[in-house]
Amino acid sequence: MVEAAMLWLFPVFALALRLGLDEVSVGLVLAGYRDLFLLPAWWLLARTPGRKRWLALPFCLWQLLGLIPFVEARTPPAACGESITVVTANLLMVHPDPGPLAAELKAMDADIYLFQEYSSRWDDALTGLREHGFTHVQDDSFGTAIYSRWPLEGAETVELGGVLQAHATVATPLGRVELLDAHTLPPRSLEYLPLHLAGLRDIEGWIRTATADFLVAGDFNAGSRAAVFRRLRGVAADAWDLAGTGPGYTWPNGLFPLPPARLDHVLVPPTLTVTDIQVGVGAGSDHRPVRAVVARRCATPTVSP
Repeated sequence: MVEAAMLWLFPVFALALRLGLDEVSVGLVLAGYRDLFLLPAWWLLARTPGRKRWLALPFCLWQLLGLIPFVEARTPPAACGESITVVTANLLMVHPDPGPLAAELKAMDADIYLFQEYSSRWDDALTGLREHGFTHVQDDSFGTAIYSRWPLEGAETVELGGVLQAHATVATPLGRVELLDAHTLPPRSLEYLPLHLAGLRDIEGWIRTATADFLVAGDFNAGSRAAVFRRLRGVAADAWDLAGTGPGYTWPNGLFPLPPARLDHVLVPPTLTVTDIQVGVGAGSDHRPVRAVVARRCATPTVSP
């Protein structure tokens, strides 16, 4: 009876993803942990009697295909010219001891830092981190800050999905780049879910209307399989998908008894590439910082007829 119910459940789940229902309540969670959800397919393959057992096989293969990005060797698009280093980190505004994480962030020696949950205690710990900065301090989970080696132009907060997010333009060795310090409400309740989805759509809209090269980095509260990243294919690439190794999990960093996920992302346009990306330690925060080295993508040579 259990086996039969589960054999029906898997195709229903697959159909829901196909129809885009991974943005609806429990579907969002199931899609985020798709590979874990599919693990029982192997149990069904072993336990279901007769020919019915082979109904589980497609879902076993589906799970295996989902694991390919974790083990495949990635070759990012070729880089030309200089590079810049970008770090994003959700600091945890109630962090009990900012010292170790602050030291780690400083040691990363980034040209640009984008911080979420930037509270007054973090303002004290990180003031002067770089020559130029724009901070919006809030003693809740939605303070935001950008620090930069180069002057920030038009620095401001913009409201996306009900959350204030730092935005600025900076002249870098790669040219002018628009920065967005992304953060969405977590989809942890029926009240937050529509605001979370609105935040992702607003960030998508911001990317699509950016007037220069962009770097969008932060805590999306959404895993790498989220629908927003599918919609942005060809418009923005996830830096981890370009150059990362392994799953790149950034949350919950040992603070909560939940399966790990990659919620923190760096997005770049097709004109830029990533030559290296690493996940840090993030001591004391529920997120691990992400450090990416970004460069201009080499132009594809044209072939004369």
